[in-house]
Amino acid sequence: MTEPSATLILEAAFSPAQDIPGRVREYIVSHSLFEDGATVMLGVSGGVDSMTLLYVLQFIGYRVRVLHVNYGLRDKEADKDAALVRSYCETEGIMFTEIAARGEMSRRPGGASIQAHARSIRYRHLADIAGREGIRYVAVAHHMDDQAETLLMNLQRQTGFDGLVGMRPTRPIEYASRIRLVRPFLCARRREIERFAVEHRIRWREDASNASLDFLRGRIRHQILPALLEEGKVDFIPEFTGFAEGMVDFVDNVLPGLMPAGLRLDELNDQWGRLPVDLLVDLPESVRNWLLLRAVRKWIPEAPLRKSTVAAIEELMESQVGRRVEYATGSVWRERNALKFVSDADDRVGPDVIPLEIEGQAETPGGIVVAERLQGPAVNFETPPEEILADEEKLTGSLSIRAWKAGDRFQPFGMSGTKKVKSFLTDAKVPPSRRSSIRVLCEGSNIVWVLGYRMDDRYRVDEMTKQIVRFRLVDVPPRKE
Repeated sequence: MTEPSATLILEAAFSPAQDIPGRVREYIVSHSLFEDGATVMLGVSGGVDSMTLLYVLQFIGYRVRVLHVNYGLRDKEADKDAALVRSYCETEGIMFTEIAARGEMSRRPGGASIQAHARSIRYRHLADIAGREGIRYVAVAHHMDDQAETLLMNLQRQTGFDGLVGMRPTRPIEYASRIRLVRPFLCARRREIERFAVEHRIRWREDASNASLDFLRGRIRHQILPALLEEGKVDFIPEFTGFAEGMVDFVDNVLPGLMPAGLRLDELNDQWGRLPVDLLVDLPESVRNWLLLRAVRKWIPEAPLRKSTVAAIEELMESQVGRRVEYATGSVWRERNALKFVSDADDRVGPDVIPLEIEGQAETPGGIVVAERLQGPAVNFETPPEEILADEEKLTGSLSIRAWKAGDRFQPFGMSGTKKVKSFLTDAKVPPSRRSSIRVLCEGSNIVWVLGYRMDDRYRVDEMTKQIVRFRLVDVPPRKE
């Protein structure tokens, strides 16, 4: 356990913390964080904030479930943190889970900070366990001082209007998730929480890295905020929290209402996002910056949410078609008339090779391919892009569907020579961000059809054809060029 300083003990004795459980209960109700008697999944590090929140939620009467993530960064000290949380839960009869995340930490995406990557791991495991167990709320122990630090960090990083909201009292733990992340301690100061812990003999451990000046948050906590408080001779931190809450209505209701139809992110529910450039350029710069960061948060949530991200994306608006900005978990592409936001998680390529039988069907990432013999001669050889007619006698090999690859060639319908699939897609003005999802129908090693675009002329129906096979691509999502 961390031994509290003599000063802190005296403060607790002569200036006891205000009624923190009562204040937290009122905050939960006033901000509709969760209902009475709810089960709450709680991330507990072993530090004073999370250990005290665990105690307070129990005291108020909520059922709690605890997760501790050991990142393997502090060796024996981290093991002692885990042992403290485990011991508390065993004594109190609380269900406890420990996640060893050393391996996950070693796979940190390029450009992501250690803290951001650890937070992403922690929230993902909290969401996974809560989802499996039907728990609707995940609580973390951020408090007023954390909020003030976050606001100053966001100002330094130029994160725009959303940055001035800071940490919300409640939000989905992941985009569109039904599980809510809640912060019941945003109504309390750090010193109050520490005094309460001393008064109630709550055990905790101190992470030595909290005193480090190596990270921006540490410098703000130990140098900048104390200097501002000393300079102003007034405690402005509660004002910071009130300001952040006041910004929520502005960024959630006022700004979205100003957007033209093509830029309303809540109406763009496809697996990727496409924002028309002509609409973006008409927005005031500050509003455009806010919108681009919101688009990144929606479709590429692990990309850094800062001014440099916006600047790189805005450069795409002046770039040639096909240029892109890449992040560890996605990319933003310049298309002919739009910016397209693509998450790597949405590249659902499916099996490498999918077999197909005549009078059968196969499911692909772009839709279902149906192969069927026509009864009698075709009366109309004109077909839409989602359908082709082929001569069965020319289909001598086995049929399959796969992703096209570099070097693939075919003879586009109506042409006398062959062409690379890549060149064909370029000439057809298929956006680069869509090309990886396109599949080809093959007969043996030969391409019969670039699905949804053009068949190979060598399989066409002619006056000698005896049996026609029709291939159709159905359940195709609308094409948005």
